[in-house]
Amino acid sequence: MLNFQMYERVKVLFGNGAVNQLGELANHIGGKKALIISDPGMKGTGIVEKVEKGLSSENIHM
Repeated sequence: MLNFQMYERVKVLFGNGAVNQLGELANHIGGKKALIISDPGMKGTGIVEKVEKGLSSENIHM
């Protein structure tokens, strides 16, 4: 068995419109670029476009 320690500082956003806060959060932690990985099914739901819009609003490049 491997011994390890793990510390994760995690912020979870949940609810209507939470995806719109992604750009603000990325900007807050100093993010400049984002990598979005998806499949055709997720893209078909429109969520990928919402993520891109939220990131673009805070000048986070993809």
